[in-house]
Amino acid sequence: MLTTLDCYLLGLWEGSLHEEGEYYDTQAHKPPPLREVIRRWAQSGDKPQNYHRAHWYAVEEIWPHREYTWRKHDARNSPQEWDAIAASMREHGWRDDEPAWLMIGGDGSTKLGEGNHRLAIAKQLRFKRIPVAFLFRSGPVTKGYQPTGGTALKSAIKAVPPAVARFLQGRREGRKIAKATRQRRARKAREAAMDPRERRDRDKKVDQIMDLLGF
Repeated sequence: MLTTLDCYLLGLWEGSLHEEGEYYDTQAHKPPPLREVIRRWAQSGDKPQNYHRAHWYAVEEIWPHREYTWRKHDARNSPQEWDAIAASMREHGWRDDEPAWLMIGGDGSTKLGEGNHRLAIAKQLRFKRIPVAFLFRSGPVTKGYQPTGGTALKSAIKAVPPAVARFLQGRREGRKIAKATRQRRARKAREAAMDPRERRDRDKKVDQIMDLLGF
């Protein structure tokens, strides 16, 4: 998930950061209508004063701006990962320090660049509001296309040259790749289901070890 620093660096990389317009005040739990935020950026280059922090918007207000429409059995993650994320959100809600990131282009175009999975799950769990932060770009924002489910599998199969497929089959690499994929998904599922306090304690210990090693 993108952090504030990630989005700042992304903005630098894309050349989207430039001289600011006039800021305007917002409240986290009483933000201005999303259409107003988009209009003011497109027309005047104005940003909310705390645009990098979470603003709580209705799920139905954010839903039209999603980039992908994920479903449990037709998503980039496995159904097990989906269930793990759903269980964590059901227990802890959607934390405002890990908001969805809505990208807004200078022409008024939008896309939810981070949080599409969680938005779908939040809708499934009937959440009323979710935390949203903004990433503003001077140029347009274009939604991508990513095949899912059976479409993604067919695309992946077609992308493998026959000679490579025969080589992998002969070396039985396919089974190794499948096993590694299952293990990676299991690790991600455990991570998603981890209690936030436990995750913070683990990250703190890792930082301490890295400091001792001089990294």
